[in-house]
Amino acid sequence: MRLDLYKLDAIRNDKKAIAALENYVDQIIDEFLEAPEGQAYIQANPDEEDYVGEWFLKVLELAYKTEAITLPHLTPETLEKLLIQTLPPTLSAEETQDAKSLIPELMAFWSFLKRACGLTTASAILQTLKKIHPIFNRKLKLGKPARTSSATPLSSHYSTNGRGVPGSLPTTSDPLSILESLKIEVDDNVDIPEMEPDLDDDLGNDIDFDLDD
Repeated sequence: MRLDLYKLDAIRNDKKAIAALENYVDQIIDEFLEAPEGQAYIQANPDEEDYVGEWFLKVLELAYKTEAITLPHLTPETLEKLLIQTLPPTLSAEETQDAKSLIPELMAFWSFLKRACGLTTASAILQTLKKIHPIFNRKLKLGKPARTSSATPLSSHYSTNGRGVPGSLPTTSDPLSILESLKIEVDDNVDIPEMEPDLDDDLGNDIDFDLDD
């Protein structure tokens, strides 16, 4: 089956496009799971077999609803903005805890899209995902709510979506090890726009404290 990545672009009505998005992503997930990239990802992360694609769907939904952008037109700059600025505040406590698997999953999917579909933006997006991975993880730590003794175990919070699988994901391995297992090389020469410095990083350096002796 040949995937039509531009299928949603033909739908002019936003509500109809959003309604069709999940089925569109399901088709990509099905092909991914049968592909070498999907098989390698599951082999490296066997506990995720029933959850693969949940983060991929969430990111594509966010891209369409907030930026009116479909998968083929998603640029590295927009994806970086979504992952660093837009997505973290929308995550629940359980999703925040499980979001360590988000970037590894996205890297596996875009590796598949690069090889199987010839997606021209895939190389640059893979480079961006590699670059922002530590920044994204730091954002998760900063935004992670403190646990309390009365907290309900994570397993009891799993919610299902239209595909009938839990919406939360277990943690996964380092994305670079996944790329190595897939024999994927990220081109260091890809021109990636520099991300603006995080205000939190430099805040302490920009303030001078005058303390009386």
